[in-house]
Amino acid sequence: MRASRSCSVRAFSCAILARTRARALPPPLLLVVIVFVVLLGLEVVVVSHTCPDVVGSQVLNIGVASCIMELVMRMTLEGWITHWVAMRSAGLRPRTIEGYLCLLRRHIAPSIGGIALSDLTPDDVMAMLSPLCAAGKTRTAELCFVLLRAALRDALRLRQIPMNPMDAILRPKHRQKRPEPWAPEDIQRYLFGIRTDKYRIAWLLAILCGLRRGEICGLRWSDIDLRARVLHIRRQRVAMESSRVIEGPPKSASGIRDVPLPDGLVSVLREAFRLGDGYVVPITPKGLGNAHRTVIRRLGLPYLPLHGLRHTMATNALRNGASMKGLQGVLGHADFGTTANIYTHVDPTLLRGAVDAAGVGVVY
Repeated sequence: MRASRSCSVRAFSCAILARTRARALPPPLLLVVIVFVVLLGLEVVVVSHTCPDVVGSQVLNIGVASCIMELVMRMTLEGWITHWVAMRSAGLRPRTIEGYLCLLRRHIAPSIGGIALSDLTPDDVMAMLSPLCAAGKTRTAELCFVLLRAALRDALRLRQIPMNPMDAILRPKHRQKRPEPWAPEDIQRYLFGIRTDKYRIAWLLAILCGLRRGEICGLRWSDIDLRARVLHIRRQRVAMESSRVIEGPPKSASGIRDVPLPDGLVSVLREAFRLGDGYVVPITPKGLGNAHRTVIRRLGLPYLPLHGLRHTMATNALRNGASMKGLQGVLGHADFGTTANIYTHVDPTLLRGAVDAAGVGVVY
């Protein structure tokens, strides 16, 4: 593999130098090309040898100097991932791109980023993942695994490496901690306690309609059809690592949806309705999270993260007889299994209902 890489680089070098001799590529531009290659994360080795046909030419003219430069490039893992993210950026969301580069900068590059792409082994990757798992950062280890597997899969497809070392590594196990949804009495206390809250509409959109934080912050008055009693979810607002807030489409294609409005929420929205295209809840996602924690402390309720209101909405809907398919559409999930496995919980009411239903018509 290294021999073929060296041959291809030599051919590249010869082509560049041939164009330089023919004055098609000025020497300064050749230097720019070399610097650009270095900045991409490539190791450059310069090998010189005598070339009789250019003896007597100007020394400073690289193309006709007494030495010909031969570039032997070996891309590092960090260089490849940076290049891969750039190649894939057109199909990725800004938040995803930022997340990939953050994983690279904080975890992958300091440990194994300097290893040549073709020299990377499963042991190298395990040496990076194992300390993360041992420290309890299983989610971070899982995300690093996913990024490396995808980037190296494309490297194999493009014949940059002879094999994908990620094929020999098991995905780190991460058990997601899902918030415990509120009981019906807690929901009632919450609804009563937020009646005079500044962000009441936001809390109602979460616990009655199951909207995500970014969808709440991205909702505009023009997205609300009070006559049809429907919300048109078309965008979300998310905070980047730099604290900059950007607006974009929902989390997935299925996130673009129409959500029916409950009667009580229609009345609240009608009272607060504003003409124009402004945001219904003019606050940043981070600010909304802070306001949520303040409300929970004030009401003395069991702590539930803001996203937990969405979980509570799903569980409460099932308690009251909602169909799983209908719930999938309201929550905006592309996969039915996501709704069934993630947003429903082992609730005593649901368990009792299942047992009672199994005993209908049975005589014993």
